[in-house]
Amino acid sequence: MDDTVNNLLTAIQPNGIERQEAREQALMVANIRLPKEYSGDYKDSLTTRSIFETLGIKVLGGADDLFWNVELPEGWKLVPTDHSMWSKLVDPEGRERISVFYKGAFYDRRAYISLINRYAIVDRTYEDPPVAEMQLTDLMDDSIIATLNAKNVRAQGKFDVKAHTYNEKQRAKLAKLIPKHNSITWELE
Repeated sequence: MDDTVNNLLTAIQPNGIERQEAREQALMVANIRLPKEYSGDYKDSLTTRSIFETLGIKVLGGADDLFWNVELPEGWKLVPTDHSMWSKLVDPEGRERISVFYKGAFYDRRAYISLINRYAIVDRTYEDPPVAEMQLTDLMDDSIIATLNAKNVRAQGKFDVKAHTYNEKQRAKLAKLIPKHNSITWELE
């Protein structure tokens, strides 16, 4: 049977499109494929290939027009969510690192990834009453890695993790980050 007939049969069945999308999601997860398209900040300078390489994901080649065949780092998993268009890539600790969108319907097939921010600078200077600090926060567990003097950070226009001093607990948390990165810098807008 050709694709046109299959698509017609899918469309006229009750919940046919939804079943097709769920089947496509299951195939993507089982075959460990990730989208070629990236949707998010810095789209002009980031590619999925560069993102994957940074995370230790090996790109094995193109699967089709939407997907790369990939090899995940040890312990990482591609996991479907309860919605057939969304899946997530989780690290060995179960933290979501990439959100994956895939609409597998024959009439509107598309896919992309979005990065899940792991760290953020929380600016507390706008609170009422204002606090003269910013916090470097691990968004995965809401822990505060470091408290920063907002005036100093704003004057520099950026925050470099290595340029600040920390208490013992904060140093232990940063020790896990720094070996992988010579420096972690946030440009402030």
